[in-house]
Amino acid sequence: MSKQETNKRSTHQAAGTSTDKQLRELDAELSRRLDATLDAHAKFELEAMRVLERLAPLEEGSSSSREEAARPGERQDSVQGLVGDAKAAHPTTGADGLSAEVLAKIVFKDGDAFHFLGVPADGEVGVAYIGKGQRWLAAISELPSPLRLYVSLAPPDTPLPWLLAAIDKQKDRLPLVGERRLCDRVSETLEAESETLRLRVPGLPGGVWTPDDFTIGGFCGWNGENEWNSEFCSGELELGPALEPNIYKCTAQLSIEVTHNSTSAGHWKRRKCSITTAAACGSPVRIRHQYRELGFFSWNWVTASDHVLGPAEVTGTLWLGIVRRRRRIIYQRAGGPFGGPGGFRALSRFSRHLTG
Repeated sequence: MSKQETNKRSTHQAAGTSTDKQLRELDAELSRRLDATLDAHAKFELEAMRVLERLAPLEEGSSSSREEAARPGERQDSVQGLVGDAKAAHPTTGADGLSAEVLAKIVFKDGDAFHFLGVPADGEVGVAYIGKGQRWLAAISELPSPLRLYVSLAPPDTPLPWLLAAIDKQKDRLPLVGERRLCDRVSETLEAESETLRLRVPGLPGGVWTPDDFTIGGFCGWNGENEWNSEFCSGELELGPALEPNIYKCTAQLSIEVTHNSTSAGHWKRRKCSITTAAACGSPVRIRHQYRELGFFSWNWVTASDHVLGPAEVTGTLWLGIVRRRRRIIYQRAGGPFGGPGGFRALSRFSRHLTG
C-alpha cells in the first residue's frame, strides 16, 4: 500500500471516529434530557414496550391483541405498583384538555405556517400545518419527520428544540442537528428560509429533495368527492410490513363529524405515528388529535392538537411519539357562513413507524 493510500485511509478512519464520538455525545445529551422530562408512567410505557419487543417481536398477533381486547380500566391492578406516584408527578389532562405546547412556529410570506408542537412529559411531538395545501401535500408525499421539516424550513442559525431530535431516528440525528444549538423552545416566530419546500435529506446529493408541485384543486367543488377519493382514498398507499400494516381511514363524502381510530378489524392497534390531511369546504372544521396514555387509575385520552381550520383551507397534522399508543383523530364541523351548509373531507393514517 502506498504512503498516499495509507494517509487517505487514516484520514477516513479519523473522520469516522470523530463522527461516532459526536453521535455518542448527542445521544447521551438527548437521553439525559428525556430522562429528566418524561413522567413516571411514560417511562413505564416505554420500558414495557421495549420488554414486549424483546419477548414477542410480532406484537400485533400476541401481546397487543390482549391489550386491545381489554376493557377500559382493565390491567390496572398489575401496573399500579410499577407506576407508583405517576398520577401525582404528572396529572393527566383527559380527553378535553389541551396538553401540547408550541416548540416553534415557522411562517411563509403568504401566511402559510408550520406549528411544531410537543407534549414533553409524554414524549410526543407533532407538526400542524394550516394554509392553502400545496406545501403540506408536498411534504407528506415524502413523509418527513418533524426534525427534518424543521431543519428544512428554519434559517440555519436558529436553535433547535431538542425534543424534535430526541424522538427522531437515531441515524438521522447528527446530520440534521449539525451545529444548531439545542433549546427547549423557540419563542419568536421564524420566517421560512425559502418559499419553496425543499426537504433536507442526509445522504442525498446536494442534501435536499424538492417535492412535486401539488395543489388542492377542486376538492371542495362539485366533483370534490371523486377527486378526494381518487387522490387519497384510492391513491397509492404505503401498506407497511405485512404483520404491522399501516392503518388508513378515509372520508371522501362531505361530512360534519367523523372520528378516525387506530383500529383494524374491530381491534385497537397501538401506533407511534399518525397523520391527517383535511379540507374544509364552506365552513370551519375543528380537528383534535388524541392519544391514550397510562394514568394512575385508568387509561386517559390526551388531546395533543386542537385547532380550527377556516373555510377553503387545508390542514395536515403529523404526530409522532416515543411510545406506541392508541390514537384517534376527531373531525367536527364548527359552523358555516350564516348557518349555511358545509363540511370536510379527511384522510387519517396510523403507522407503526415513521418512514421518512
